[in-house]
Amino acid sequence: MKGRKNGFLLLLVGAAVACGQQTLYARPPGIDPPTDRDTIAWNNYFAAWEAADPEDAQLWIDRFNHLFNRSRHSVMVLRTAGDTEPRPGESPERLILQDSTGAEAGSLSERIEYDESLLARAVEAIDRGIALHPDRLDMRLGRAAAFRLAGKYDRMVESLCLLTDRAEQNKGQWIGADGTTAQTVTPKELIADYLQDYANTLFDALSSEPNDPASAALGRLAEREAAYCPESPVALNNVAVWHYTAGRPEEALRWFIRASEAAPEDALIILNIGHLYASLGNAEQARIWWRKLLEFPDKTYRRQAGELLERLDNAPAR
Repeated sequence: MKGRKNGFLLLLVGAAVACGQQTLYARPPGIDPPTDRDTIAWNNYFAAWEAADPEDAQLWIDRFNHLFNRSRHSVMVLRTAGDTEPRPGESPERLILQDSTGAEAGSLSERIEYDESLLARAVEAIDRGIALHPDRLDMRLGRAAAFRLAGKYDRMVESLCLLTDRAEQNKGQWIGADGTTAQTVTPKELIADYLQDYANTLFDALSSEPNDPASAALGRLAEREAAYCPESPVALNNVAVWHYTAGRPEEALRWFIRASEAAPEDALIILNIGHLYASLGNAEQARIWWRKLLEFPDKTYRRQAGELLERLDNAPAR
């Protein structure tokens, strides 16, 4: 039983947060960016821009991107044979090292790390921009994206909770990346189309360790989503899967049923409810839920439900 894997749209603050490249846009006339990596020159450039137009949203976006990219650096990770558990920021690609017999002796991979001081300055810059332009959705999502890339999931969720707080205040009325266009995002759309990629990051980061920080962050985000939009099946499903992965099947079942009430046509939720009832020893309720799938138009779910019901009927009595 897993969370959904959806390729939903994600707005970022420029391409820099997304791919680690510097992205600079319009600036006041007569103020040109440096052509090299001279830190003092860049600091003077942003200082001049701030003096000319301190409320320019793009100033704080570009300063954020510049500082965030300066904070990034790569390190090589040397592993022993059999050590394959990836760490936050680590590339999935590995160079396999072999001993004289040809057997695997270890591996080399690359991991991106972040300078804490520069990252803090980047966040300070985007926070200045958000304070001046609180309804810029791209700024708020860019802040969360930076923490996601840095593997700071608690700060990422903090950013997303602040975003939903603002969504409650502005009733889903956001300003587009051009600084003028109004953009309406409903609560269901915000959760499904903008926040779910962050939830999926946390699902992927879950571990079986006690006091797993990814699980704590996921629970905080999912519960905030459900409080913000109680009729969102995505939010309710996230809470359910979080409880299930944390070893609370009865609580997961309660939330899955709420999610099914919000989206009765969602076959995956129905499938999960049946699995939970079966795992809890309630075969009759599992049958009731899986039989619903026999009426669904998707033949894959009809076939799967038929196989599950047959297996349930042939299972020895407890």
